[in-house]
Amino acid sequence: MRTSSLKGVCLVCDHFMTNHTRATCIARGCKEKIVVYGVTSHYLLLPEGGSCNRNGDVVCQQCPYHGRVSRIEDFTQSPVVAKGEDGNLYLVEEGVEKK
Repeated sequence: MRTSSLKGVCLVCDHFMTNHTRATCIARGCKEKIVVYGVTSHYLLLPEGGSCNRNGDVVCQQCPYHGRVSRIEDFTQSPVVAKGEDGNLYLVEEGVEKK
């Protein structure tokens, strides 16, 4: 599980920010932040219906221009999540498997 000194609650997953990592995008000159929640498991609703459990990190916020690679770590293997209008957590994009 990730720990940090961040304060408050994540607007996406509603968990405390102390279990999140916030890192700057890897792209030169980009100041956008990538926010990752590190837990053992997340219950997610799928866009096509149904649900699943995902183990490991989930990306609560990726860089809107360059994706999920930060200067400190590559989060492309982690799925991207978003909060739906109903307040539930949805899987937006699967993680890419490492070759």
